[in-house]
Amino acid sequence: MVKGLVATWSVATGRETDADLLGAEAAKMVREHVKRDAAKFQACRERSLKRYRFINAEGTEET
Repeated sequence: MVKGLVATWSVATGRETDADLLGAEAAKMVREHVKRDAAKFQACRERSLKRYRFINAEGTEET
């Protein structure tokens, strides 16, 4: 998902970037944030799961 967001951002801004590299950097930042404050991250995740619909790779909705 992160690579897709980075690639979309790259196209939208007209910048030629390496989506794989930026995706790896973004994933590293998320992992560091989760380690730093796991309880806060989990609470945020639970709120977002209640608020938004998520579509998985198979195209089915996750709840």
